[in-house]
Amino acid sequence: MYLPDEKLLLAADALTVVDGELAGPPAGFTPEMETALDSVEGLAALTFESVVCFHGGTVAATAADAAAVADQE
Repeated sequence: MYLPDEKLLLAADALTVVDGELAGPPAGFTPEMETALDSVEGLAALTFESVVCFHGGTVAATAADAAAVADQE
């Protein structure tokens, strides 16, 4: 879910927060990692300042952070 007026992305399980940083989906629970990272690239096209993840909570992060996650995984 994306709330552009609030600059908020509800990423659900598409992204996680690890040690206070935005991270990709956990490999052990993501059988289609390439597809998942393609989805993260799509999320990186949005404008946001905060991300709510089902695993890890809320983190201050931008589209550039999401793009970096997609590139490094």
